[in-house]
Amino acid sequence: MKLISRIMLNMVLILAVGLSVWALVFYYSLKSRIIRETDSALTQVSEQIMQRYLSGQDNRQEGSNNLYTFNLIPVPEQYAQVHKNLSFSEGEKAIKGKRGEQAVRTLQTIFRTQDNQYMALQVSTPISAVHNLRTALLWGIAILYIALLALVLAINYAVIQYSMRPLYNLLDWMNHFDLKSNAAPIENKTGVQEFRQLNLAANQQVDRMKDLYEQQRQFIDNAAHEMQTPLAVCLNQIERLQQKANLTEDVQMDLYKLQRPLRRLVKLHKDMLQLTRIDNGVYAETTDVDLQAIIRQSCEDLNEIFAHKGITYEIKSDSPLHLQMNDTLAHQLAGNLLRNAWLHTPEGGKIIVEWHHHEIIFANSGEKALDGKRIFERFYQGEHKENSNGLGLAICMSVCKQYGFQLAYHFDSGMHRFTIQF
Repeated sequence: MKLISRIMLNMVLILAVGLSVWALVFYYSLKSRIIRETDSALTQVSEQIMQRYLSGQDNRQEGSNNLYTFNLIPVPEQYAQVHKNLSFSEGEKAIKGKRGEQAVRTLQTIFRTQDNQYMALQVSTPISAVHNLRTALLWGIAILYIALLALVLAINYAVIQYSMRPLYNLLDWMNHFDLKSNAAPIENKTGVQEFRQLNLAANQQVDRMKDLYEQQRQFIDNAAHEMQTPLAVCLNQIERLQQKANLTEDVQMDLYKLQRPLRRLVKLHKDMLQLTRIDNGVYAETTDVDLQAIIRQSCEDLNEIFAHKGITYEIKSDSPLHLQMNDTLAHQLAGNLLRNAWLHTPEGGKIIVEWHHHEIIFANSGEKALDGKRIFERFYQGEHKENSNGLGLAICMSVCKQYGFQLAYHFDSGMHRFTIQF
């Protein structure tokens, strides 16, 4: 989840809770205020009716107008003692001049007349309008809640997005940073102190990485060149000794045993140097290469070692396969994948190469799957340590990365498959 998404999610949760509490408090406060106003009006009307009744101005037992209805009911003293306090209630009541029963709020007041008769005064007022007002108020608060939440989130999103631009610029620069290219330090103008410190730390770390990378590159390059001369001298001396006629068979065997690891060391040195050159971008020149012709030529060159293990090979496509890449690296890619196929193919097996418009597949017979997670690691040899230095597939992966190709391995139906997608 992105940082801004996490921030917005947290804000949604906090605002939703906060606004919900506010909406409930606001709604019930207004509802309570409406009820208090209604009760206050009922109390005033009740007092007026009692005053007129006690003064003899109005002796009606019931009456009504557009807003209120009242009833005067004689009650026993015992009832009056129990209900001597004002009591409010809500219910339904038939009101003169209106159809059916109406929702009303009623105030009951107990008072005593001059002749000691207890009377219960019930004053009622319709509250259907109040109910409608409550419903409208509830909908209004809900709409206001949603609008306010959306507005606050939109404003905060815009503000956060604008404020986080320096961070996004830094992340974009780091994602596109490449040690092999001489990328300029990031110029991320911002007035925020934390972002300035982050930019400074990133530039300092990149400078350290560049220095370490350059030191490593120079060390490998120098070590490879320093090894080249003594290895060549040793092999030449062994070959000169082997040409002497007076050597015994034991000496010849000892020289052969010495020559084998030296040749492996020469091959390792050559592959390390080649890998270093690829990583350092030495093979930057590109041309239009016909990979089909290169594959066919590589198969012919390796035909002798294929035949030694009884391996047959088949090229299933005759269409040209033209790519824009370095010719040397194209030969290296095809040759290494074919040699890898030979290495992992049992005696009497087969190697199949086929390609389509956007991919090429090198398939060979096999008994069990290789370690797909480590097979492209440098110096990983698996079970075939005798004829491998563990750099062939690493070189192939470096070549593919240089041109944006996708190199993948999987095992299916007794066949190892190395697929390059262009």
